[in-house]
Amino acid sequence: VGLATSTFSNAQWSAFYSLLKVLTGSTSNEGNEEYAGIIDADNYLFSAGGGSGYGQGNYYLALLGEPSSTGLWCIQLGGHHGTIIQTYQNGKLTGGTPSFRSTEPYPTWVSTSSNKTLQPLVQEQTTMAAFLGSLSTSELNAARRSVAQNDIQLGPAKDAAFPTTKVGLRIGGLTATQQDLAMKIIKTYVDDLEDLAAASVLAKYQA
Repeated sequence: VGLATSTFSNAQWSAFYSLLKVLTGSTSNEGNEEYAGIIDADNYLFSAGGGSGYGQGNYYLALLGEPSSTGLWCIQLGGHHGTIIQTYQNGKLTGGTPSFRSTEPYPTWVSTSSNKTLQPLVQEQTTMAAFLGSLSTSELNAARRSVAQNDIQLGPAKDAAFPTTKVGLRIGGLTATQQDLAMKIIKTYVDDLEDLAAASVLAKYQA
């Protein structure tokens, strides 16, 4: 839903990327760099013959409510490989999910616009691999779900339907080194938020 980026003029694209820098973090290869890289990857696929389903024109900008420093409103950027949905109340980010990032090709490619090698999601994969590599066989077994998860736990009309039974591997019971590796994974996702909000959210995880 919303305004299709395929309708953007050059000036509107420039404004779009300026907006993206405000909404997302400045950490290298995360936040706005990551999302811009995802769009660039879609352009790469389009230029390589991937078809009309790819390219920077397949993204949408939508608003719920009236943007304000005092009210409640939401902005959504949605596209083939990346979605940002952020909710604000009284000028403060109160929700940064759902959030979706993916990219193709993976892991790297040469940008069609800047001729630079891009790798927007490599940090997520690298940190996850390091954490999983630190786990023992018994820890890995504890982390695996015993049954398939085929639907969302929380969602429309199920906002507070949190499971009452905890399952999985408790991070607080791991070694300090393993906990640090787990936090590095979380940080790659939290850093997609704008910097002040990212610092606040990360502090909650650390606590």
